[in-house]
Amino acid sequence: PFRLQDQPAEPAHLREAGGATASRMSREGGEECTLLGGAFALCVQGFLVAGAVGTLLFKRWQERPRRSWTIWLMDSSKQGFAMGLQHLANLLLAMLFSEAASTKAGACIWYITNVFIATVCGLVIVASYMKLQALAVERFGWQWLRSGEYGDPPAWSVWLAQMLVWSAVCCVEKLLTAAVVIMPLRGLIDELIAPLERPLKPYPKAELVLVMV
Repeated sequence: PFRLQDQPAEPAHLREAGGATASRMSREGGEECTLLGGAFALCVQGFLVAGAVGTLLFKRWQERPRRSWTIWLMDSSKQGFAMGLQHLANLLLAMLFSEAASTKAGACIWYITNVFIATVCGLVIVASYMKLQALAVERFGWQWLRSGEYGDPPAWSVWLAQMLVWSAVCCVEKLLTAAVVIMPLRGLIDELIAPLERPLKPYPKAELVLVMV
């Protein structure tokens, strides 16, 4: 009787690749927490922005003596721009670390881990910069570099210079921490944080809110 020949076995490396692809597709399909995908994630990001602006307004309302609106706008926009860059860098780095084929932890847990490590290690870099900045102001008379002082009357050119310098410092701090600390230890960090994320896997929206707020 006619009988179909047995199909040759699929090579092991192809089976592994297919399994990895299926796993990645399930993650992208919404099974795991995503930082930017979907309306809910964008709403969370918008809530963070609104909360930050509200906090700055509340601080101005409580401060004594109260800064003028011009000085407040200069201080707040400078701080907000740098924080926005840091937040964007955290998002991109978290997605980069979680996209590796061998990674077990998702993007959301990588985000909060990156923030924690950068906060701890970045303090050294930021503190060193603050000392160098104070030394430069005192030694070379660079008053435009004195944080929070924009001249009398306040000059937007001084504000722009301070904002660019501070934003550059924040970005350098973030990249140095990622390159020197996180990248060499990425495998170990992933092994440590993956079990912590496991109880939250069935609740991706709750995980997103938890790591962001």
